[in-house]
Amino acid sequence: MVPFPDSLTAGALLLAAGSYAFSQARQGLGFLWTKLWSRCVSSVEILNHTELYEAALTWLDRHPKAGRFRQLSICPEGKGYLDPAASRYIATSDKEPPRVVYSLAPGSHLLWHHGRPVWIRRERESPTQTGFRPETLHLTYFGGPDRLRSLVQEILSHIHQKKNQVEVFGPASWAEHGWERLSSRQPRELESVILPVGVGDRVLQDCTHFWQSAALYQQQGIPYRRGYLLHGMPGAGKTSLIFAIAGRLGSDVFLLSLSQGNLTDISLLRLLSQVPVGTVLLLEDVDCLFQERKGEEAGKGVTFSGLLNAIDGIAAPEGLLLFMTTNHREKLDPALIRPGRVDYELEFGPATREQAEQLYDRFFPDRPERRSSFAAWATESPRPMAELQQRLLFMLQEV
Repeated sequence: MVPFPDSLTAGALLLAAGSYAFSQARQGLGFLWTKLWSRCVSSVEILNHTELYEAALTWLDRHPKAGRFRQLSICPEGKGYLDPAASRYIATSDKEPPRVVYSLAPGSHLLWHHGRPVWIRRERESPTQTGFRPETLHLTYFGGPDRLRSLVQEILSHIHQKKNQVEVFGPASWAEHGWERLSSRQPRELESVILPVGVGDRVLQDCTHFWQSAALYQQQGIPYRRGYLLHGMPGAGKTSLIFAIAGRLGSDVFLLSLSQGNLTDISLLRLLSQVPVGTVLLLEDVDCLFQERKGEEAGKGVTFSGLLNAIDGIAAPEGLLLFMTTNHREKLDPALIRPGRVDYELEFGPATREQAEQLYDRFFPDRPERRSSFAAWATESPRPMAELQQRLLFMLQEV
C-alpha cells in the first residue's frame, strides 16, 4: 500500500502543478497576444538618410498632439525639422534671443492620430567614421496595411509642401547610407547672379528644354542625360548660378567633391546610382582628379575611368542635370568634356564694367554718383564678382 503523502509534500506537488499550468497558460496567452497584435497593427521603418525621415519629423512637429510629447531633444540651429518656421530663427536684434529648436528624443513615444494609437520608437546609433549618425524611426499604427499606407502618404505631403526650398544633399557613409540632407536653402533669384547679358537665361532655357525632351531622347535611343561644365576663376559665380537654376526649376541639389579622400570608384558609382530623377548633380572641382598622386596617396580615390563609368557608363544615372565645375579647364582630359558627357560649356571670367555697374545698382539703387568710380576700380585689374560683392558690403556698412 502506497503511503499517502503528508501535507508538506502535497503542497509542493500542488505548487509545482500550479506553476507549470501558469507557465503554459502564460505561453499560450503570449502566443495569442502576438498573433492578435500582428493582425491589428502595421509598422514601417524609416532610415534617416532618406527624405521621408525628415518629412516624418516635420509631420510629428506639426501634429496637433505633438505638444504632449514629454521626451525631447534640443537640436543645433538649422538641424531640426524641415519647416523653416519651426526649425530656424534669425534674431532681428541683440535683445531677441534665437529660438530653441526641439526634436523628438530617442526612445519610445505614443501619439493618438485620428483616434488611433501610433507607437513611435526613435533609435540613434553611434557616429560613423565620416561623422554621419545613423538613425531609425519605427512607426507602428493600429490598423491594417491600407491605413499605414495612408499614414505614409500623409507624411509624404510634407515633402511637397517644402518644395519652395532647395534641399542640398551630400554623401554620408559611402557604402551604407548613401546621401544625407545637409541644408535647406531659399531659392536664389536668377537675376541676383550678375552675368553677361542673357547668359543665365540661355542656361536656364537649355535646362528647361532638356526636362521637356524625355520622349525625344527615348525615341532616338539616346541616354537621357545632360552635362554642363562651368569653368573659370574662383568666386566668379559658378555655384551661385547652379543654385539659382535649381531654385527656378524646383530641383534639389546633390553635391559631391571628388577630392574627398575616402571616395572610391565603387562608392562613386553607388552614390550616383542613388541620385533621384529630376534633380541636379553637382561635381565640384573635377580638375583635382587629374592631379598627380604620389607616395601613399597613389592608388587611392576615384580614378579617371571610374569617373567616366559613373557619369556615362551602363549604370550611370539618367533623368538629371549634371553640372561640373573647375577653376582649371586646361587640366581636364578631352575624353571627359567631349560631347555627350559635356553638352554645354560656360566660362566665368573677371567682372566686366557692365557687371560691376549692375551689382552696384543692386546695393545702391538711389546713389548713382559713385557707380562710375566703382566700375573703374572693379575693372582696373581682373577681379571676380565675389570680390566686388565684398567691397560693396564694406561700402554699405560705412553708409
